[in-house]
Order: sequence, then C-alpha cells, then structure tokens
Amino acid sequence: MTAPSWDTTAPEKTIKVTLDTQSYNVVVGYNNLSRLGRHIRQVVKNDNVFVLTDTRVGPLHAVRLKETLQTDGFKDVTVVQVPEGEKSKSMEEYLNILGEVHRFSRGKPEKALMLNLGGGVVGDLGGFVAATYTRGCNYIQVPTSLLAAVDSSLGGKVGVDFAGAKNIVGSFYQPGLVFIDLSLLKTLETKEVRTGLAEVVKYGVIKDSTLFRYCEDNYEKLLGLDPEATFHTVGICLQIKAGVVQEDVLDRKGIRAALNYGHTIGHAIEAASSYGYSHGEAVSIGMVAENVIARELGLLDRESAGRVKNLLKNIGLPVVSKKFPVSEVFSYLSRDKKFTGGANRFVLPTEIGSVKLVSGVEERLVEKA
Repeated sequence: MTAPSWDTTAPEKTIKVTLDTQSYNVVVGYNNLSRLGRHIRQVVKNDNVFVLTDTRVGPLHAVRLKETLQTDGFKDVTVVQVPEGEKSKSMEEYLNILGEVHRFSRGKPEKALMLNLGGGVVGDLGGFVAATYTRGCNYIQVPTSLLAAVDSSLGGKVGVDFAGAKNIVGSFYQPGLVFIDLSLLKTLETKEVRTGLAEVVKYGVIKDSTLFRYCEDNYEKLLGLDPEATFHTVGICLQIKAGVVQEDVLDRKGIRAALNYGHTIGHAIEAASSYGYSHGEAVSIGMVAENVIARELGLLDRESAGRVKNLLKNIGLPVVSKKFPVSEVFSYLSRDKKFTGGANRFVLPTEIGSVKLVSGVEERLVEKA
C-alpha cells in the first residue's frame, strides 16, 4: 500500500473535533510552525503566551517557537521548562507550574493562555494546570513526540501521577487547538519513534485493519519518519481518536475505553519498572499480554495475535517483560483507575480492527499472560 502524495511544502490539513460544549481544530502539517500564530489568533485574543516545555525539547524548539509567535505580534512569550521524563508529572511539579503561571498572569487583562510544547508528560501536566488555574484557562497543544501527536495531545485527558498510580489525579479539559508540525519529530531518537508507533499499532488493532496492514507494509518508512508515510499515518490515527472522543467525551459510555487496549497491563508494567520501560514499550508488552488473555477466552485467533506480536517485534518494541516479578505488576494493576467495583477490566481484541470490553477476567489468566 502507498500513502497519498504529500507535498512537504504544502499548507496544513485540518481535522475538526466537534463536541457538545466546544469544537476545536487539529492542524497537521510539515514545516508549518510559522503558521502557528495565525491559528492561535483564530482561537483566542490573548497577546501573551505562557509556554511550558521540558529540558529536552526546550533547547531544540523553544527559541524558534518564541520567535515565530513574536513575529505574529505576541508580546510576552514566557518559556518555562520542567525536567524531562515521567517524574515531572507529579503534584510537586504541578504546584510549581501553577506558581509560575500565576506570576506570569499578574497585571495582564486576560486569562492566561498556556501552550504546551513537548510530549505526553508536558501535555498532560500543562493541560491539568490550565484546567485548574482560574477554574480553567485556554491552552494549546503543540506535540513534539510521535506518541503525543497521534494520541495524548487530542481528547482532553489531563492530569498527573499520584501515589504510584499513573494519571490518577486529573480532569477532562479540552484544548483550544492542537497544532502539529511533523518536521519537529525529526529530532526524535529511534527509541522515541518506536514508542509512538506502539500507539499507532493500537489504533490499527482497535479500529482499522487497513491501517494495521499499512503499518505491516511500511514500518521501515515509519521508523525513518518518511514525511508521506508519517503524515498519512498520523492523520488516520487522529481521525480515529477524534471520532471516539466525539462519541464518548468523558469516557462514560464504554466507547472511549477502547483506547485503553494494551494500557491496563502496560501502565502496571511501566510503574512496576519505575518507568524503566517507556510508555510505548510498556504498552507493546501490554498488548501482547492482553492478546494472550483474548486467546485464552476464545476471542482472538492465533494468526491475528501472531501478526500483532510480529509487527511490534519488527518495529523493535519489546513483547515480553523480564525486569520484575509478576507480583509487582499485580500490585499496580489493583490500583488502576479503570477497575470498577474491585473487578478488573480489559480491552480485548476479537480480530484486527475490533475490540470488546471484558470485566472480571480470572486472575490466573492475567498471571499466565
């Protein structure tokens, strides 16, 4: 399969997320960062922008971002960095950033406008600050990782980790704009690209067998961030997620739960390893483990489970965990926010392109997986 022709000098493509309370655009382009300011102007009237980034992304992209915003007439563009990594998604860092935003906002006539420049950690942390400061202020997501571009930047799930549980303190708070310049992904290391591709595989398994087949045929191009293949794939993933979010904004109908495929066990592995596994690596292991459960329950055939495992291996992702005992994973599973009434809950595939929500899976099957 070949991707549609994509001119890397062309303007962006736009996906509209339409919700009952608000709508916003997800803008995807290549070498389009200079157009960010005019898109922000369509959303808010602020002349001042508080930019949250981290110590990895800031030195790479913050100066250019600040210059382009100032060129478009933004006056006070303040950049604040948090340490790189999951440990910044904490209550302590949340309070620190609240203080920084409060100082930034003094004497300004309008509510703060936050812009989150970075991966999932920065997006989740900055989004939670925006959700709670002055009972809500506008924020823009500018993802710089493949994982954030295809998944976490869209949908309004924001929050921090607490008491050893991932994303346990948070809110649903939608951004005013998601703006993606795919050329920013060129600074990613291969390991970070693999992490993002784990989420791409997830989308193929839960909703789109054609996307899954495309990844099987083009995983080398995707690993190399080929512009056409990347644009094609990111666009499809965003369209899938936008559709799911529109149907189940607050994750109360069981529709949005499909996005958690691989994440129930994956989050437990991530935490049990003290984040020695990246999010995508842990989700990769989680998908394979949850496929084992689906096989044991007679939901998924051997060939489909094998295709998922082989694609993840071809991408270079781990498919089995070797770093800690099963008991540690169970300890974190019991704290998972998706468990209800003491019963576990898993998203399990029935075929490539379709999943179902299953509760109360026997512990022995989970342990075997």
